[in-house]
Amino acid sequence: MSAEMSAAIVTLIIALAGLIKSFTSSISVDNVVKDREKTKSKRDNDFGIICHRVNELEKFQEKMEAKQNEINNQLFSKLNEVNNNVIKILTIFDEREKK
Repeated sequence: MSAEMSAAIVTLIIALAGLIKSFTSSISVDNVVKDREKTKSKRDNDFGIICHRVNELEKFQEKMEAKQNEINNQLFSKLNEVNNNVIKILTIFDEREKK
């Protein structure tokens, strides 16, 4: 084997090693990109779930506030009724005292 042939084979082996390294680097970069895409997708999905839960909680809070307002209105109505009855009773006592 001549020196030129040996040099050509060595050059070919070096080029082949560089090609393999480039290919594995490309696969590694692809994996990093895929991992980033998966992470971003998962993060976006998690964010969507959180937003959905927040919306559900806001709706629940609105329902609870509406129920609380209804209960408060009922209590004020009863309180007014009791207040009116007290006024009637006091009026009756006042009339009796005047007699």
